[in-house]
Amino acid sequence: MKNLIIAVLAMQIVTGMSFWEFSGHDRIWVGLGFVALIWITLESLDEWIIDRRRRRRMQKRRADRFKLDVIDLTDDDQEVI
Repeated sequence: MKNLIIAVLAMQIVTGMSFWEFSGHDRIWVGLGFVALIWITLESLDEWIIDRRRRRRMQKRRADRFKLDVIDLTDDDQEVI
């Protein structure tokens, strides 16, 4: 929802600039196109960032588990059988 709001506000800023010349309902169609383009871009960027963070968390958890396994296997206090 936040990305949609950001897209609408960005569309208002971009289509409100003085170099645009709209006739009739052109601003509505151009605005809808801008909103769709910006919203899809923000959503995909958001998903990519979330996926990267999730992968890092998973890698850290695996590394921590591996670290614990190594510590358990190389513990000097254990007797050799």
